[in-house]
Amino acid sequence: MKKCFISLLYFFVFYFAFGQTFDPKIENNDDLEKILKLIRENNAINADSAWTILTTFNQYPIIDKTGMEYLFFYPDSVFGKVPVRVFIPKTYSNKYPCSLVFILHGAVSQARFTNIDSSTMRYKMNGVDYTNSDGLYDFLCKQAFIVVEPIADVTKKFNWVGNAFKEKPNPTFNTLIKILISLKHFLNVDDNKVFAYGHSDGSDGAFALDIYKPSCFAGFVGYNSMLLHLRGQIYLRNMVNKPFYLIHSDLDNLRPVQSTRIQIKILDSIKAPVLYKEYAGYEHEDKHLQIDRPYSLIFLRNVTRNSFPKEIYWETDNSSFDTCDWLRITLLDTSRQKAEWQKELNFNSYNKIIKAFENYPYYQNTRKSGAVMAYYDNNNFNIETSRVGKIELWISPVMVNLQNVVTVKINGKTVFNKKIEADKTFLTNNFKDNLDRQALWVTSIKLNVE
Repeated sequence: MKKCFISLLYFFVFYFAFGQTFDPKIENNDDLEKILKLIRENNAINADSAWTILTTFNQYPIIDKTGMEYLFFYPDSVFGKVPVRVFIPKTYSNKYPCSLVFILHGAVSQARFTNIDSSTMRYKMNGVDYTNSDGLYDFLCKQAFIVVEPIADVTKKFNWVGNAFKEKPNPTFNTLIKILISLKHFLNVDDNKVFAYGHSDGSDGAFALDIYKPSCFAGFVGYNSMLLHLRGQIYLRNMVNKPFYLIHSDLDNLRPVQSTRIQIKILDSIKAPVLYKEYAGYEHEDKHLQIDRPYSLIFLRNVTRNSFPKEIYWETDNSSFDTCDWLRITLLDTSRQKAEWQKELNFNSYNKIIKAFENYPYYQNTRKSGAVMAYYDNNNFNIETSRVGKIELWISPVMVNLQNVVTVKINGKTVFNKKIEADKTFLTNNFKDNLDRQALWVTSIKLNVE
């Protein structure tokens, strides 16, 4: 396969901090589709060798100026041109994968696309830097991470704190994932070291990504989160799949810690991988943020994504949030009887005005959901379902031995028992869609639930 570079300008127009157009020197203008076409049409490249080629893919344009911030506008079909700040660290090299932190800012109700200042890369309102008021963005930019910060706009419903689309799932989270994938066209991102990080509204956005769209991420960091997505369906048990570093302060009068303490008890009871710490004597946006920042780095540096976990629990009520790692729910059937193990995790709301709990559920789930508990070991999958009609299992040679028979049991009944083969077309299409060199699926098993 000939050496190719992906055209940066094929996707975006970048600006320097002082408004200059970013026009990198590209040795070859071949795009990703041409690379994948070479693989598909070359009969000497079978599915196994295609998997090796794509897992070691390393053709990215040279970024001449690093240690600085760029601004680009992601063209989204729902929200229009979404402004995104991207900091590329001084240590970045196009030859080596680099960890990426996706930071979601707070004060979402104040945010507007038009308030981004292209000359300073700051989002300002009334002279206040809302996207860095907590200091976390600048702190992360001093580390060896690619730092990505999209700008919200509640007037356009691009909002990771609440769902303004009524009974429909919030497309904000699909757009956030598409922004991340688009960056992978020209930045050598370490697929197993991508994190969502935020404070206040931003931490609720990180939480929502964890329970709606976790597959791209190694883990999540949240400061003073409500663990809530307003007017969104909340399935707290989905937090069992990925590690979460959660910090709160006991004098927070905006997001009462009393609710958080109950949430942590619930998460502990289901053995969710949540590392929780509470700071006594601090308010919502206080010095505890500066104190704890170095400890969040320990989490970021020590956690690596596992896309092939032995066990997955996933619950959803829609097709937009249907996937966790190798498991996908392709059809819900909420007319079926709910399994006994599919139990809602909820509690009464805390009223911060009267400082007491009220007989009113914290999570307002209005739609029926379906859930799957899935486990695999040594080519054997054991699946339990609740109100689900169809599922799909994505297969990687990392998790199964393709030389042996694969067996799948659903609700105690064997529904699949045969060998499967890697599919070069499936593999290349999957890579095109996700640009993920580590979670690279070679085929899938589609199954009906009887």
